[in-house]
Amino acid sequence: MMTSMSEIKNAFQATASLGKDYFTSCLPKCRGARDRAFTLVEVMIATALFTLVALSIGSLYVQNYQIATRLRYRTNATNAALNILEQIRVLDFNKLSDLYKVASAPSNVPAFIRVLITDPNAADHTHWDPPDPKDTTLAGFGTDIIPLRYQNLDLKINVLDDAETNSTWNVCSLPLQSSPTAPRMPMQFWLTLKYNTAVSGDNNVKATGEVFEIVIVYQWQQPATASTSTWASGTVRAVIHNPMPKVIGT
Repeated sequence: MMTSMSEIKNAFQATASLGKDYFTSCLPKCRGARDRAFTLVEVMIATALFTLVALSIGSLYVQNYQIATRLRYRTNATNAALNILEQIRVLDFNKLSDLYKVASAPSNVPAFIRVLITDPNAADHTHWDPPDPKDTTLAGFGTDIIPLRYQNLDLKINVLDDAETNSTWNVCSLPLQSSPTAPRMPMQFWLTLKYNTAVSGDNNVKATGEVFEIVIVYQWQQPATASTSTWASGTVRAVIHNPMPKVIGT
């Protein structure tokens, strides 16, 4: 039986129409719901959540910045105190003995130790800066040569053998960065020098050991918060032995 061209054409169109209806029926029924815009309530809730998250992150950043700044101040202050203590520790034991004798003398002469502190704003050349020879109220020990980019601090003894000899803190200011325009941190130091002896040996030969105990209490001014600033403090100490003990007896 022969099939005409018109019958073939009608059959093809019917098949195509059936496939179109099938795929159309498989499409999601919620297309209209997906195309719907956000309501005002949804926008307000999303904005509130975003604001809470942003405020939390912002406050956390500010808190971390304040902690980092305080740690930087503490690190610089501790390094300065340790640097001063090391300069005193490397002094010859005999020099410390001479300083102790001057401080112990009943002449009310404030004895001091000259130390050096890094300062980019200091003189731009190495210079000689001895104590004023006309000033008879000072008896100093330490260097008189001030190197490049350093300042000197005449550290007076505040306590000698548990007795206060000077009630004034030793004050200075330190740069927080190696720049002439860097902010400076106020600091103050309280120096204690104590002499101790110990005798060891038998009845025939005895040796006397001598030590100096050096304690530095240092304070630094923390960065201002809420228009106020506070002082924090720390302590460093060292014990210096006499390498040549005194022998008593034969």
